[in-house]
Amino acid sequence: MLRRLLHLQSRVLSPSDRISKAALGVNIAMAVITAFALAATCAAALFTWRQIEIARRQAVASEEAAYAACVGTQISRTTLIEAIEQGRVARAASIASTLQTIVATRAESAHIAPYIKGPNPWLSPGSTFQMPFGLKNDGKTAAKNVVTFARVLLVGEKDAAQFVYRLPASLKIVTPLLAAGEEPSSLRASSIPFAEDNGKLHLITQDEYQDLMFNKKRFLILISITYTDTLGIHHWMHFCRTFPIEPSPQDRNVSTGHQDCIEYNREDHNTAAPTVPDRGTTDGKIPEITCPVPSSRRH
Repeated sequence: MLRRLLHLQSRVLSPSDRISKAALGVNIAMAVITAFALAATCAAALFTWRQIEIARRQAVASEEAAYAACVGTQISRTTLIEAIEQGRVARAASIASTLQTIVATRAESAHIAPYIKGPNPWLSPGSTFQMPFGLKNDGKTAAKNVVTFARVLLVGEKDAAQFVYRLPASLKIVTPLLAAGEEPSSLRASSIPFAEDNGKLHLITQDEYQDLMFNKKRFLILISITYTDTLGIHHWMHFCRTFPIEPSPQDRNVSTGHQDCIEYNREDHNTAAPTVPDRGTTDGKIPEITCPVPSSRRH
């Protein structure tokens, strides 16, 4: 009995012991919580580091890819420059060849040239006016279907000229074939008459004669020619000369005086040769391309 009492007595703790034991439990619990918190923090830090490393590697990979693409662009630029230069060389050669062909074609083509014959017509009141003229094929090949219209107008120095060939007031001559260096046989004694709209020869009045003598009016000798060369190319020419002829070099085929008459003198430049190729764009330069070196390659 005495032993039981002593045993029970030993199991009964004092208040201070109880407090110490409770404090020990709390400390153990806090240590466990702290350990878990530290473990969680380490895990979070490790996860964050892994994410940063993944992002860094992706950035490096993107930078390398951008650098590779830039280098590829530089290579393409060099290739393009070489191709453009080769194209320029080929185009220049094509242009030179085409120009030679055009020059050769034109040199061999037919060419009809009208001209005024002498002597000058005699002017007097009550007389008619007729201007002798001729045509010549001064080209190297024959001309076909040569159609010539000719007319004489009387206009004031500042009056507008009407370049219209109405029949029967105008002269019309058709030559089926005109060989190189030849003149139409039908024109060897031909003159362009100053005629009324009905084809009747006009008689110069006293007033018209005075205007002509004092250069208030002039006769305009108009000629329009169309023809086809041996290559089948259509050609045309407009010809105008004034009369009386002003003092000038002794060339009866030089147009002087009336401005409309001067501007009427034109002819085509048609050719059977191919057109000259476009010279292309030569202005400007392809800009330089600079590729930044990736940070992983910098030392």
